Amino acid sequence: MCGLTVFHTDFLRIWYNRFYQLLSEAFKMKIEKEKMLAGELYNPADSELVQDRLNARKQTRIYNQTIETDEETRTTLLKELFGSTGENIYIEPAIRCDYGYNLHVGENFYANFDCVFLDVCEISYWR
Repeated sequence: MCGLTVFHTDFLRIWYNRFYQLLSEAFKMKIEKEKMLAGELYNPADSELVQDRLNARKQTRIYNQTIETDEETRTTLLKELFGSTGENIYIEPAIRCDYGYNLHVGENFYANFDCVFLDVCEISYWR
């Protein structure tokens, strides 16, 4: 009977530890976007990330097609695309980025022609 009690106690301990591990993993599971932002391995084919990239490409295409004198529209488009900006920002077209929302620029930000931001993680340019 003593051997059965030890077996039963060991079985319950192993079962409880495994159950706790599975439960912890289920509640701590990160979505692909969280993994990307944390610098961890992530799946870039995740539907949310694919949609975010398509949105950034659409917004940059619209920006890149604006005319030189339409500074107000350009500023508005950049403020919609970027995660945060100062009031006075200017980027010479063409601009490219992965997501846009990971870009943070401060006041009086300027970037020259053909600027590419690989923003799978946050990029900050503050004064």
